Amino acid sequence: MSIMRASKSPKKIVFIQGNISSGKSTLTRNLKEKGYVVYEEPVDLWTNDYKDDQGTNSLQLFYQKMKETAFLFEMLVARTRWKIITKALQSDDEIIFIERNLDTDLNVFALNLFESGLMNELEWRLFKEYHQDKIEDISHLFKDVEIFQLYLRANPEVCFERKHGRNRQEEKGIPLDYFKVIHQRHDNWLGTTTVPKNKIHIINGNASIEKVLDDSTVFINDHLL
Repeated sequence: MSIMRASKSPKKIVFIQGNISSGKSTLTRNLKEKGYVVYEEPVDLWTNDYKDDQGTNSLQLFYQKMKETAFLFEMLVARTRWKIITKALQSDDEIIFIERNLDTDLNVFALNLFESGLMNELEWRLFKEYHQDKIEDISHLFKDVEIFQLYLRANPEVCFERKHGRNRQEEKGIPLDYFKVIHQRHDNWLGTTTVPKNKIHIINGNASIEKVLDDSTVFINDHLL
């Protein structure tokens, strides 16, 4: 259901947040089947369009050589996210779901790389400045837009086991400790963010697929329709 905006109806954007393998792909697939407008992470771009001269894609390079490629990959991710969010904001669709956003990288992934010593002070500064520039570029498009964060909160051990089930080649060697730290970063961010608490909705990602989808439907009915 590509719901178009009425003249006085605010656009509503829901950013779907969560750890790797927390259930975001399953949820976005279900939302698309129901006819909602959904923008998924551009993993296909990262794995097909951006490769080194040996043919190794950017996502695989990141997981294989984090220290060497951390800054490069985070800049790529930020650039591709910015393009997606800009497109969504410029559309006439009233309700839009987007997998993660620019603030996810600032508060979770890039921050983790910096605090883990995988991104140096200068790289972190440049990333933050780039992030701020991109946010300012589209700030005018956020007028009359209502923003929600839908957080699929799943235990890192559960996400780690699910990783094997989806069998994404690039993620094969990610250790459990990485899932744990990314889980904690999400909790730190979404638990202390200045976003009003009624705009952050947590769904138990440890539950069955059916339960997650049911809880998502309740959220949609209560806050978006």
